[in-house]
Amino acid sequence: MDNGVIGSIEYAAEHLKSPLLVIMGHTGCGAVKAAVDDSVVEGKIRDIQNQIRPVALETEKEHPDLFGPDLVNAVAKNNALQAKKDILSLSHEVKEMVGEGKLRIVTAVYDIKTGKVEWIE
Repeated sequence: MDNGVIGSIEYAAEHLKSPLLVIMGHTGCGAVKAAVDDSVVEGKIRDIQNQIRPVALETEKEHPDLFGPDLVNAVAKNNALQAKKDILSLSHEVKEMVGEGKLRIVTAVYDIKTGKVEWIE
């Protein structure tokens, strides 16, 4: 996860007193599909693919029965959960604010076909 992202989260929570951080993936995500397929991509999308690839491999291992869009959507869900873990492990400030009840982190997946949000965890 990029230090700029972590810094933005810390600033919003610490200085702007934002009480909620929503980490939201979405169904049919192209970056997740690239990570699942391990396809060759160009530019900075490769960095995103490399971050998601371990989540894709773990999801495939946990759910060998999933393929295609179902697998992509499961990886999107697990990637949102992983992002929360990453933020908490990379930012002492965020972890402290969560522990003190000053910040709540929630995860979700947005379904691009139905417009519904599935809250996870």
